[in-house]
Amino acid sequence: MFVTVNIATDNCTFQNVTDAFVRVCSAKKNKVFEPEHVLAEYPLDGYIKTRGLVFCRFIRNGDIWTMQALGWGCGGASASEDE
Repeated sequence: MFVTVNIATDNCTFQNVTDAFVRVCSAKKNKVFEPEHVLAEYPLDGYIKTRGLVFCRFIRNGDIWTMQALGWGCGGASASEDE
């Protein structure tokens, strides 16, 4: 499972964004929307010259889940766009 972030506005990249970030948290037990622990956080700022970002992926091996941070810039206009 991949976590992605994109900008829906045409002709805009993360270089135009200030004070934003993407964050993945674990939830408190039995509380779906209340975060307990930050697993990863990444600033969305001028260093990202693209409209989309593949933030991380979760990999399942049996009952064990692991997270891999990626930080790949991507086009962001559609799920299949390369650049």
